[in-house]
Amino acid sequence: VAVAAVALFALGRCSVKTEAPAPKPVARSGESARVWSCPMDPHIRRPAPGDCPLCGMDLVEIDPGADLTSRRVELMPQAAALAEGRKLITRYNCQGCHLVEDAGQAIKTAIEDPGMWPPNLAAQGARVQGDWLFGYLHDPSSESMRPWLSVRMPSFGFEDGQVNALLAYFAASENRQPFLSAPVRADRRSLAVGKGVFAMLQCAKCHPAGPIDTGAVSAAELAPSLLLARDRLRHDWVADWIKDPLSWVTGTKMPVFFTREDDGEYSSPLAQGIDLPMWSAEKDRMLRYFDSEAELKEYLANADNVTTAMRDHIWWGLEGGS
Repeated sequence: VAVAAVALFALGRCSVKTEAPAPKPVARSGESARVWSCPMDPHIRRPAPGDCPLCGMDLVEIDPGADLTSRRVELMPQAAALAEGRKLITRYNCQGCHLVEDAGQAIKTAIEDPGMWPPNLAAQGARVQGDWLFGYLHDPSSESMRPWLSVRMPSFGFEDGQVNALLAYFAASENRQPFLSAPVRADRRSLAVGKGVFAMLQCAKCHPAGPIDTGAVSAAELAPSLLLARDRLRHDWVADWIKDPLSWVTGTKMPVFFTREDDGEYSSPLAQGIDLPMWSAEKDRMLRYFDSEAELKEYLANADNVTTAMRDHIWWGLEGGS
């Protein structure tokens, strides 16, 4: 741990992205110019809606005649949360270990095995429960998401206000609320399908739920234990992640099972695959919850049905079976 800490603070911080100033919008004769600006970077001003070239936030229309202070007050909540979070991330050099807003993780130059790299924090506000993250940031030793690692995140002795500021930052980055109500338990059919598909896709091969034989499997091939998913992950995010992991984390090693078609919908290969002899046992178990084989196949052909069922199994099935 000492070696990792020294390496972390010895590495340089990330450079700040800059942009050449854009020409000021010019009004047509007889009308006022309309201006869109970034809540986080108010010096970014454009004559039309779009994304901020620095932080990616949506530009919002402002009164170009108003002073800077009045504009900042109007746009305060999300901008303030992002600004305060970024201050803490810079102060504690979080980007020395983690990828945050696609920047950082300089420590990987000192760690040869990618499986040992600290996680990418992309979409953190969309995927992690605020309650869990609050406790974890106070005491990282309380949870072991990757038990095969010998190095742990250091404890920074955060105050409650600092942790809440980080939670607000992650939530604001994804336009989410940091805390959720408990979800309604899934029905037996969804749990049964989720359990069957979980086995068919061999999810436990990468997401271990018990002791790890590090001699047989490299750390680079392993993913966090799903036994913590119900406490750690957001229920409203898990199915979306399973359906299209690359849309959330660029370069993730999570396999893509569902294809996005030209119309934007996702297709599932399981309706055809369920007839393979190797999956006959799973097919028989799932059929108990359907009136016919045709009904089962129709269900499995729908990517939303399948990913929701897998989420439900992870949520309630892994605690002791459905």
